[in-house]
Amino acid sequence: MSNARFHLSSGGKVYGPYDTETLARFVAEKRLAHHSLVAPEGTQDFRPALQFPELRALFRPGSGEEHRAAPSPSSEGPSAAFLVAFGRASSEASKAADILRRLPSCHEITETVFLVRAAGSADELRERIAGALPSTERAFVMEASGAAIASHGIALAEHEDIRTMIKGG
Repeated sequence: MSNARFHLSSGGKVYGPYDTETLARFVAEKRLAHHSLVAPEGTQDFRPALQFPELRALFRPGSGEEHRAAPSPSSEGPSAAFLVAFGRASSEASKAADILRRLPSCHEITETVFLVRAAGSADELRERIAGALPSTERAFVMEASGAAIASHGIALAEHEDIRTMIKGG
């Protein structure tokens, strides 16, 4: 593993720098995705993590997260209820909301908050909508049971605070 160090940009804030070993742990913890914005230490060249050769190995099969096409909505397999919230109403959030509306069960609570039933995990549902969202758009996916959460565009520290709050810690 390289000894390169990277800053993370999330929710308008910059974190780090982190070495590749720490970033590998973030991938395993689902706190860093292939589309997360990172920049080498000493630069402001923020790009999706997968674009940096030093980080590509983190997203190969067996490394904690695979880079693959987002799964399409499916009615196969067991489904769970999810709460999905976008940071603000925008054309990008509207595109992601259209993906949610195509699911067999979708209840639009507000323009930016949805309750949906879908197969898969919170991470898989987030991946379904992430392609329609720019890195500046905030989105939050929580399994209604509170067992799992996933976020897009939310700072790592904020994500962990939310996880702690939900779990009652």
